[in-house]
Amino acid sequence: MIPEAADVQLPTLITRNESQAIKGLLMLLIVMGHLRGINSTFQSFLYCFHVQAFFILSVCYPIKTLTITKILNQGIKLLYPFWLFYTGLIIINVTILHESAFCNNHDIIPHINNTLLGMWSYITGGIHLINEFCGVQFLWFLPCFFSMTIIRMWIHRRKFSKGMINLFYLIGGITFCIYSVLWGAHFISRKFVLISEALSPFSVWQGLGYLTLGTVCVTIILRNFLKNSILPWIGVVLCSIIFILFYQNQIVFRLLRGVFPIVFFLAIYYSRKYIEKISILRCIGNFSFAIYMIHPLVCILIELIVPRKILDGFFALCVEFVIVLLISYIFASVINRIVFLRRVLFPRGEDFGLIKSKIA
Repeated sequence: MIPEAADVQLPTLITRNESQAIKGLLMLLIVMGHLRGINSTFQSFLYCFHVQAFFILSVCYPIKTLTITKILNQGIKLLYPFWLFYTGLIIINVTILHESAFCNNHDIIPHINNTLLGMWSYITGGIHLINEFCGVQFLWFLPCFFSMTIIRMWIHRRKFSKGMINLFYLIGGITFCIYSVLWGAHFISRKFVLISEALSPFSVWQGLGYLTLGTVCVTIILRNFLKNSILPWIGVVLCSIIFILFYQNQIVFRLLRGVFPIVFFLAIYYSRKYIEKISILRCIGNFSFAIYMIHPLVCILIELIVPRKILDGFFALCVEFVIVLLISYIFASVINRIVFLRRVLFPRGEDFGLIKSKIA
């Protein structure tokens, strides 16, 4: 057992039950956004805020002291499943679907061999790069979350001056605008996107951007800027109306992607006492990580088995949602109960004697 330095004690912004319930709510939205029969416009609406809220939520937790042990623990929890699932999906994409960039003789980035780029994508974890090689995008969350967590601990450990910290967050704000707000805009070329991801190990710039986003929300909460908890929900309604009216306007849509995550998270944060009372959300939140990793595979399986036209329509979408969520929850629950299986798929630091289980 490696001795641990004491974690930083901050005001308790959220309890465990509140956190689990919010995770459960966010998982419902994420699963909904990945359904094969979902309307593309509604999917774009969900993509404005649901995953971003997960990053913001983690910034509400106390800051852990940066140690080698903590880095290893985060690597075990986040990078190992990323590498494991990424490898498995690449094998399927190469041997069965034949759609991976590994099977393509045309370099996706000019003058860079696809094989070398594919090996390097294990380090970068960029959303577009991994999609080129394994055919899905959801794994980007893991290296990005790893970077955000380590950067947050590192900034505190170094005890930078206020001016230096503000500089970090300024850079983070810029990278958030580039990676989350402007990404996909018609004036940004695919080549630029892929090259920038290749130059960002573990999606470090994107992680810094999400850390900045979370810090903005936490600052609003700590300084009690919002005297009325109804205000964020008014903001959610206004953002939703703006989305409906100006979805086709690229400038408005991109600005919305920058504002909506903050407004939405503040709305659910100030409603956390009510959300906590919904036991099913706490149950889902308790297995949120495993559900996140499993549900896209269930969606893909349904798409392969069920004809596309059957998935069309609101009723079919509701049925698909229930099936995907139920199967994912059952698998997550079973994996958690079978210790060997959990250690193989979703290991933790205490499985290797790195930390005590209460810190995991």
